[in-house]
Amino acid sequence: DSSPKYGSASRGRGQRSNAASISALPFQIISSGVTSNQPPEGPIKFVIASLPALPILGIFFVMARYLIEETDEFLRLRQTIALLVGIGLTLSFCAIWGFLEIYKLVPTIGLFNVVWGYFLTMGIGLAFAKWMYR
Repeated sequence: DSSPKYGSASRGRGQRSNAASISALPFQIISSGVTSNQPPEGPIKFVIASLPALPILGIFFVMARYLIEETDEFLRLRQTIALLVGIGLTLSFCAIWGFLEIYKLVPTIGLFNVVWGYFLTMGIGLAFAKWMYR
């Protein structure tokens, strides 16, 4: 069998990613509920409005920790390729879209949507890395 064996680093990544993903909904509910009824004043409103971003930051921490913990160099290389392809495609798209926005050729995209685009392009990068090393 030539398929790579997934060890504890992959299992840990899956568990941590799931925990971060599941925590997104409660943070969104708290943030929306607090800011819609009686919005707080002062710096606390920035903290509350930022709560839904915490799980996303958690996902990035999980990815970094996986690269540190993974002992299989091939799996680590494949994940690194996926991350780099994702970063490259996302930043390229952002640069092109940004110039199109300047000339009012396309609508403005909320910056938080760039994260979802990154996750999508990272998936494309992982598929590319798997295909490249098949």
